[in-house]
Amino acid sequence: MLFSLQALTSHCFIYAKYKLTYEKLFKSMVNLTDNMVEIFNISIGMELLSIRSSDIAFAMGAKGPLLEKVDNFDGVLEVF
Repeated sequence: MLFSLQALTSHCFIYAKYKLTYEKLFKSMVNLTDNMVEIFNISIGMELLSIRSSDIAFAMGAKGPLLEKVDNFDGVLEVF
């Protein structure tokens, strides 16, 4: 099944069921605009899960089944 991109802003898209953006790292930080925070339904102070997705990219998760597994994990996850 092919999916199409739906542009939300010049840097934010919906692909399949995922909201995506691409941003440059600045001093090892990802800076999101107020508009992006609203689009992704995240808030300041919220912990995001960093997920390695390839050699050149990573994903940040805020909700979903993977985060539910993290919440139920008994071990220790390092916080950066």
